[in-house]
Amino acid sequence: MRVADSTSIASRIEQAFQTASSTTGTSFDYLMKTAARESSFDTTAKARTSSATGLFQFIESTWLETLKEAGPRHGLSKYADQIERTRGGTYRVRDPQMRQEILDLRKDPDIASLMAGALTQKNGAYLSQKLGRDASQGELYIAHFLGANGAGRLIDAAQTTPDARADRLFPAQAKANKAIFYTTAGAPRSLADVYDVLVRKHDGITMIASARGEAPAAPAAIGNGQDEADLPDLDPALQRVLSAWQATETAAPFEALFRTGAGSVSGTLGASFLSSYTAASGAQPFTRGSGASVVAAQLAAGAEQAPLDLTRFLSYRDREEPRELMPPV
Repeated sequence: MRVADSTSIASRIEQAFQTASSTTGTSFDYLMKTAARESSFDTTAKARTSSATGLFQFIESTWLETLKEAGPRHGLSKYADQIERTRGGTYRVRDPQMRQEILDLRKDPDIASLMAGALTQKNGAYLSQKLGRDASQGELYIAHFLGANGAGRLIDAAQTTPDARADRLFPAQAKANKAIFYTTAGAPRSLADVYDVLVRKHDGITMIASARGEAPAAPAAIGNGQDEADLPDLDPALQRVLSAWQATETAAPFEALFRTGAGSVSGTLGASFLSSYTAASGAQPFTRGSGASVVAAQLAAGAEQAPLDLTRFLSYRDREEPRELMPPV
């Protein structure tokens, strides 16, 4: 992320998640984990081979549809009114300049978070009706990955025919996302296995060691031909930071990291956070120096310090560009 003032951007992302959560009903935790997985909190993230852009990696078609449907409820009628639904069910904007302006809104953390929350609610309502129960966060992420209809099909099939090959039900998605549908050895995964991979892929963002002492499960890497346990898409530094947030048992770990007001740090973050955060800086691919050590030192000093210097933390870049998920099926 290229930033002039990373602390203010971090604060804006935090506020965007809070506003989207309170406005749409989608949980802060879900938005945080999904943005972490999709873009590593990079508001300008752009997939190298697709149109996926922004915190939540909306592709163009999904963005236009979501903004058309949910925009008016969130004060975005100016843009929603410019989007037309064609007879074929696709969405378009006639004016090229306006179309680009609308697509660029994906880089706005406030609007992107609102639309992500609205889309999640839409997917959740569909799955609740189809399943006869509320969808779990992991199942909502399946809907983010396959679309609501595809998620419903996978969840149902994983229960009725769990051992069947998933690539036969989702051939196009399997071709584009081999790490999800095949093992490292190339063996096809079953429907039950793909369900488990996708749920763990989302839940693993903030997973901590279990009571049995097992290591956290790494999120799956999408579309690179690697098994999810071999090449996690999130860098270990970011994984350890997110795990440390959970381990501290603070009620609002994301807010605690980015809050800079008096007394905001004292009493909320323990030694486990500070040691994990500092340790994460060692030999990790940050763009400049050991940013984790700088932030850890500020956290340890408490409220007397200046606002947190998150420049180096937020300058983190994945080794690979974000990858587009297949469109809904």
